[in-house]
Amino acid sequence: MKTKIFHILIMLTAFVSCDETSTIVEVEKNKLFAKIIVSTYPSYFDPDSNRVIHKTTMDFRGEIIGERITSIESIIIGNKSVPFIDSYSIDPKNYGVINFNKPVEAYIEPFRTDKITIKTGIGELEGIINMPDSVSNIRYNHNLFDTLQINDSLEISFEGNANYYVLNYWITYAIPPDTNLIYIATGEIISKTNKFTISSYMLNKSGILAINSIKSFNGPYLEEGSLGNMNGDGKGFLYSMVNQGLYNYFYIKK
Repeated sequence: MKTKIFHILIMLTAFVSCDETSTIVEVEKNKLFAKIIVSTYPSYFDPDSNRVIHKTTMDFRGEIIGERITSIESIIIGNKSVPFIDSYSIDPKNYGVINFNKPVEAYIEPFRTDKITIKTGIGELEGIINMPDSVSNIRYNHNLFDTLQINDSLEISFEGNANYYVLNYWITYAIPPDTNLIYIATGEIISKTNKFTISSYMLNKSGILAINSIKSFNGPYLEEGSLGNMNGDGKGFLYSMVNQGLYNYFYIKK
C-alpha cells in the first residue's frame, strides 16, 4: 500500500512540476503585447513647402506594453524603417505603456499587403497588414434626406470584403422639444455582415439622424475569445482599416 501511495505522489509531483514549467515558459514567451491600427489618410503636411499635400498616405497608430518598461527602437514596414512618434520619447514616465503613431509630416506610399515589425529594447512583434476595400453600392431602406417616422428603423446594406465593419452615426434633437437646447448622441454599430440596422427604439424623438462613415476592418473580431494575429516576443492585435465617409442625413418626425 505504501509503495502504491509513493508512486502516486511521484506522479502528482511530476504533473505539478511540468505545469509550473509550462506556465513559466508561456509568460517568458509573452514579453510584449500590442494593438496597432494601420489605415490610410487623404493628406499629409509637407514641412519644406509649409503646406498640406492632398495625397493619400498610409497611416498607423498603436500602443505597446512590455514585461518591463522599454522603448521602441524602430518600426519597419516591408523592409523599410518608417518614422514614428512615441510617448516614451516625449515623456519616459509612461508607466509601461507606449503610444505611438506616424508623424503628420511623414509620407508612406500606399500598399495593399505588407509586413510590419515593431522592435523594442526587449524584443519585437510582427504581423501582416492586409488592407480591405472601401465599402461600395450603399443602400438604405428609405430615400436619402427622407423623413423617418418615430419608431421606424433604418437598414443599411452595402458591398465590401472585410472581416467586419463599423458604422458611425449621430442623432441630434431638441431638449425638450421645440427649444433651442440641442442634444447630440453619437454611436457606432459593429457587424460581421454587409448590413447594419439602426433600431426603432433609437429613433424615438424628432430630430436628425446622420450616417457619418462605414469603416472596413481586417483583423481579429471584437469579441471575447478572439486571438491576436501578431507574433514574435509576445502577442498583438493588428488591424487594417479603410474609412468611407458618408455624411448622409435623415429627418425623424412624429
